[in-house]
Amino acid sequence: MIRRAPTCLVAAVLATSLLVFCVSAQDGGSIAFLSNRDGNRHVYVMNTDGSDVRRLTDAADRMQLNLDVGRCGIAWSPNGRHIAFSAHTGHITLAQLHLVNVIDGGIRKVIDEVSTQCDPSWSRDGRWIAVEAGGLGDGTQGIFAISPDGNAVRRLTDPPRYRDMQPTWSPDGRRIAYTTTSNFAPNNFYDVFVTDIGDNARVDLTEHEEAAQYPAWSPDGRSILYARSWTGQLVRLDLDTMEPHQLTDDPIEYRYPEWSPDGRSIVVQAGSQTPGEIVVMTVDGDNPTNLTNHPASDRSPSWVDPSLDVLPSTRLVLSVWSIIKRR
Repeated sequence: MIRRAPTCLVAAVLATSLLVFCVSAQDGGSIAFLSNRDGNRHVYVMNTDGSDVRRLTDAADRMQLNLDVGRCGIAWSPNGRHIAFSAHTGHITLAQLHLVNVIDGGIRKVIDEVSTQCDPSWSRDGRWIAVEAGGLGDGTQGIFAISPDGNAVRRLTDPPRYRDMQPTWSPDGRRIAYTTTSNFAPNNFYDVFVTDIGDNARVDLTEHEEAAQYPAWSPDGRSILYARSWTGQLVRLDLDTMEPHQLTDDPIEYRYPEWSPDGRSIVVQAGSQTPGEIVVMTVDGDNPTNLTNHPASDRSPSWVDPSLDVLPSTRLVLSVWSIIKRR
């Protein structure tokens, strides 16, 4: 049973000489999400108990940006200053990468090249945003890394017959996990793969058995969350043992799971259709709490706590990768 979070309003306000930057320090930061609760789809932020819900992307209406671009998610920068999202204009129907400034609400497009850019994921050092893209560079689909200023673009995956999507960075930034789907297979499959950015080694973590999608790498690098495509249930894959642990067994479908920055909780979209809610639970799938409880469609959460922006041990992550490559 999903419980509604208690109502309370506590926020930490960080002031500069010109601007006021509000990011909640209560219970480990703030959560951003997409919602159409005011009509058009926008980016909203809230405290981690569901209080103080605020709309960030008012400028999108003035810019004639449409954030209703299918299943594209959003991603908060590690320092909490920007949120990446996909949107299109009336004359360009492709979803393109944009950033909204959390301080002043300003919105800018990251690159001018006309292509699809979906499901952003920030590297922990904030230097790159990974996206699923089609039409960048040589025009073929894959996972690309784009610098936040739009001046640099790197291809991370080059699927020959597949579609790579829903990227998530390893905490040390040396690898990328993502969903791969094949429209050529007799039964379209979804698998979670990992690619080493240095040597381009590509490893299938789920091997067709799980029908897995929406991966999310844990802050300590030891686990990857994903949702089973056929049932929508959450699974935590232990990268030390390569053992999957199913966390939920509900009639609800879950999408876009994400770890809390301290690795102690999970935030996830509950429900694949309207209404859709943002739910937080323990890393074992216990005590699910509905944070939004709204009749609108709330989806694609992203959690930030700038005070915990600490890189994990490189030795630990390399050890985990050696285990993965033995599969």
